[in-house]
Amino acid sequence: WPRPLKLSGTWVAAAWICLVVNIIGTIVGVAYMQYTGYLVKFGADGVADVTGYRPAALAIGVGVIVVAVVGYIIGQKQIGRPFSFKDPSDEEPVPHVYELMGKPAPSGD
Repeated sequence: WPRPLKLSGTWVAAAWICLVVNIIGTIVGVAYMQYTGYLVKFGADGVADVTGYRPAALAIGVGVIVVAVVGYIIGQKQIGRPFSFKDPSDEEPVPHVYELMGKPAPSGD
């Protein structure tokens, strides 16, 4: 589809930086779960214990990701598309979209 707004390559670099920061934050958050405040069970002595929750939390997180990816692949198969990380769509926008962009719609010839 035509894109009325195109961003420079700087935004690709910004997206990669955000990805790296996100991955580092996730790894640190899982490795030092007791400092995040999530899934912490405090004992009678006031000491935080995350050892019992860490495997369950990791299993649930990985399970959700697996279910989401499998659901995406099944959805692609249901509409007759092969699985692909890029959209190989050959669809064209309706003429109204071109009108909103102020461009003439291509002829169907």
